[in-house]
Amino acid sequence: MRVVRSQIASHLGCLYFTAPDLFWELVEYYVASEPNPTLLVDTLHTLRRVPVEHAVRVAALAEQILNRTPITAERNDVREACMHVFCSFTLHANDTTSAAILDGFINDPITYTHDVHRLLLDLSVEYTATEIAVRERAFNLTQRSLTAIIAAIHSIEAANEGVTPGVTPWPLDAQKQFGGLLR
Repeated sequence: MRVVRSQIASHLGCLYFTAPDLFWELVEYYVASEPNPTLLVDTLHTLRRVPVEHAVRVAALAEQILNRTPITAERNDVREACMHVFCSFTLHANDTTSAAILDGFINDPITYTHDVHRLLLDLSVEYTATEIAVRERAFNLTQRSLTAIIAAIHSIEAANEGVTPGVTPWPLDAQKQFGGLLR
């Protein structure tokens, strides 16, 4: 049964033009109920290719998946696929829902270090986009992300100002946060 669900999820996009109602029904099922991360990633990859006129609906569906996906220290393919969707629809559709979600990550780079890292990688692909508006949005998001990261780094440094390097190391949490932001 899992193999069948996997085949359906990976070929879901084929239904977009031929059976749109079934397409959206299956997408909504996967978004709401699917526990398998691989199938969620396949669904998100399909959603990323949906035409921009559905940006609001796609962003809401990707947000549902994101909300049921925990933040983990290690790599998380589902969260990364969500970031691909939000970045794509922010840049190419100027979608306000996707942009607001990205703003939440950008405004808290300590909590969302991996998500902001993924965002910066996704944005780097768009620096050479042929559409001027897409390029401008990519550079704007990059600038805002880097500014927030630098502010967070300064905040960690200020909180540990009295600590003497080589004598007393920073607390482990501060070291991890600082290292994550530098990456």
